[in-house]
Amino acid sequence: MRMTEGPSGLGPQGHTGRSLNTGVSTEVVAPIYYEEADTSILPDTTTHIDRSRYIFPNASSNQPLNLTVPAYAMEVKQPDKILDFIMTGAYNAIGAFVWYMNNQTFYGDYNDPILFEAKLGNINKLTTQQRVIDLGNATVLRLILTSIGFPASHPMHVHGHNMQILAEGTGTWDGHTITNPANPQRRDTQLLRPQGYAVLQIELDNPRVWALHCHVAWHVSDGMNVNLLERPAEIRDEVELPFVMAQTCRDWGEWSWGNVVGQIDSGL
Repeated sequence: MRMTEGPSGLGPQGHTGRSLNTGVSTEVVAPIYYEEADTSILPDTTTHIDRSRYIFPNASSNQPLNLTVPAYAMEVKQPDKILDFIMTGAYNAIGAFVWYMNNQTFYGDYNDPILFEAKLGNINKLTTQQRVIDLGNATVLRLILTSIGFPASHPMHVHGHNMQILAEGTGTWDGHTITNPANPQRRDTQLLRPQGYAVLQIELDNPRVWALHCHVAWHVSDGMNVNLLERPAEIRDEVELPFVMAQTCRDWGEWSWGNVVGQIDSGL
């Protein structure tokens, strides 16, 4: 089963994911002096920056997939669930810049934990902004991530699993080429290049609700996250949640009833 949506608008002009696209930093710098150094003498050393490293879409890249061969071999299985995500950034309706995965941005509810709703079988009551994707009884999930419009790097991370990295590069995936299908590279975080793609795969053997998000702090803060609901029937019927988690939620609910919580980001 494949799910996909179109892109949202482009982000601000001239912004990038790691550095200016000229390769020149505009940040203020300062010298560091060792003990007993003459601090009256300004440093006169210089450095050379290879500007080609900072021109998008080549600013960031991954270790070539053919260089890493995991010691424990795991071949690529045929997925029974495929999710396509278009990753970009844009200004929302109130003028704030946010990150999007398939035209939607994540915004959590501190008083409505997703895992507890899954345990109660109440997933249908969650809002669109909580970005829960029900994977049903699927056993193998393939994620096709494509970055467009806004030239930023996104180190994508999934909780609860190690990912097989099937393919990555600039442009778009051709839909079939996989590097080393007999034993592909495995990671818990994989960089999605600016104007590029990454094809990731996980075996769904750990029933819970797992976040898939960009590991750049302000990217996830501004909503680049979805929550993968894995085997909801098993969560409801078999998974036991620790008492301390439920008690923490009750304590929070009691406190927040009489205190205004200033949520300034996505909540993740």
